[in-house]
Amino acid sequence: CETIDFAVPACLSNSCEVIYLDVEVGDCTGDSTYIATINFMVNNAPSSTFGVSANGEFIGTYTLDELPLTIEDFPWDGGAADVVTVCMYSNNEPTDCCQTLEFAVPGCLNPGGPCEIAGLMIDTGDCTGDSTYNATIDFTVFNPATDTFGVWANATFLGTFGLNELPLTIEDFPWDGGSNDVITICIYQNNEPTACCQVLEFAVPGCLNTVCEVSGLTVDVGDCTGDSTYNATINFMVNNAPGSIFGVWANGNFIGTHTLDELPLTIEDFPWNGGSNDEVRV
Repeated sequence: CETIDFAVPACLSNSCEVIYLDVEVGDCTGDSTYIATINFMVNNAPSSTFGVSANGEFIGTYTLDELPLTIEDFPWDGGAADVVTVCMYSNNEPTDCCQTLEFAVPGCLNPGGPCEIAGLMIDTGDCTGDSTYNATIDFTVFNPATDTFGVWANATFLGTFGLNELPLTIEDFPWDGGSNDVITICIYQNNEPTACCQVLEFAVPGCLNTVCEVSGLTVDVGDCTGDSTYNATINFMVNNAPGSIFGVWANGNFIGTHTLDELPLTIEDFPWNGGSNDEVRV
């Protein structure tokens, strides 16, 4: 026998789910508070009551008919971003039907404070060549010295841009050759980069994943064909093969070349190395 646990189709699901949580920030109402308007949708709500927490601190309970909900004095946590959590209630108790959102605080907080870049994100798009692709960059900056920023791709300088160009699409973002690339953003002052920077490492698009990789190599041994040879059947998988030909080595000694359409490949006189284990390389 075998038992498997699997998900029922979505049309049968009656579980509560909070979706599309959004926060719009407004004017400051003090040196550490501001107006925040919260909105969301909920599927299969257990009741019409929900609770709101700001940066881990409970604010209060409200009803769905109050949405969108404006909180006049949302408390600032002191950084470039705050966090809001909403949870549906049942029998006057919070449930685990919740959603959390981190969002940028309004610029009216901490005027004249240090420059800070927050929320750097990048969306990768289609490849534009064998080593370039589209990349859309966006971020929030507080107290910038100027409205100009520089962009580096894998430590290579791409150029300067204006904050009014955000979100910024770079049509030929250069690939570094691996599974991840790195972007650096720095605010400029007097035509020089400042220390107000942020770095993000991100996955490159799949259209660039051209690195050859052999995986799942297996060997099934069979009958002996002599006092130091035996049958061995080799099989493996390969991604992004540069060709259809591969070579085989037995215990460091080259045996020969074969083609992928011969897999699984049986070598009738695989040479024994004399010990309890042999080694094959493809």
